[in-house]
Amino acid sequence: MRTIALYHKPTAHAVNRLLAKPAVTTVITRAKNKAQVLQNVASSQRKLTREDIARLDKLAAV
Repeated sequence: MRTIALYHKPTAHAVNRLLAKPAVTTVITRAKNKAQVLQNVASSQRKLTREDIARLDKLAAV
């Protein structure tokens, strides 16, 4: 997880992990201010590697 965290914020992990799922077409996020809106938009533009997604899936299964 630390390796992944070096490249992405927690929001990016959640958004990208969900968007990597074939059945998911959109993710609705919450934002309290403009900075969070911009972070959420940027999160959807980042891509996790297959290995990162596999690690996150494994962690989520625990």
